[in-house]
Amino acid sequence: MGEELGDTDEARAAAEAYLQELTVCLEVDRAVAELAWHIRAATPKRLPLVDALIAATAKAVGAILVHKDPNMAQIPAQVVQQMVL
Repeated sequence: MGEELGDTDEARAAAEAYLQELTVCLEVDRAVAELAWHIRAATPKRLPLVDALIAATAKAVGAILVHKDPNMAQIPAQVVQQMVL
């Protein structure tokens, strides 16, 4: 098993760095909305709009979509780069 961080300055610094990444907000503009529409059209089964917007935002910024959502897992791999947990 990997080493766990205790209640130390190192653990607090790691948690703070992680939380800083969670506060980055990305804009959903017209281009992202249109990309979400194309992602929904390319997905064989129904894809909720919010999932399509999340996937489109990841694609627009060149990020990997990391998820464990069965709806998002339906998005073809060539449409959005993803990692299923």
